[in-house]
Amino acid sequence: LPVVLDCRLKLPRRSRLLRGPREPIIFTLRGGELPGAEVLKVSGRGGRIDLHAALSVLCKRGIGTLLLEGGPTVHASFLEAGLVDEVLAFIAPKFLGGTDDPNAAPSLDAPRLSRMGPDFLFSGRLKF
Repeated sequence: LPVVLDCRLKLPRRSRLLRGPREPIIFTLRGGELPGAEVLKVSGRGGRIDLHAALSVLCKRGIGTLLLEGGPTVHASFLEAGLVDEVLAFIAPKFLGGTDDPNAAPSLDAPRLSRMGPDFLFSGRLKF
């Protein structure tokens, strides 16, 4: 079940998410309507959605586990709220230097992952 945190309800109406097999739940601070989605207004703090309020709604619907996808702000918000039990980090074979668009980033050919002490080294040649 797709769940979206969208403070200002700015998800594009042409989003593939709205045409998917399952109607997403969108939590927002403003409320409103978006065809193809269930929009739920929740409380917020500092212009951000109150994560505990949103998760309470999901819990009442029997949803107790989330796969969290997002950027650094979303991840930090869940960590700061103490709402993370486990981390599984997926690393795409992309080099994100010089662009804000991950789709425009150069890909790596034959990527490799190796361990170096407590860290991991992800390497590969750039695909041109």
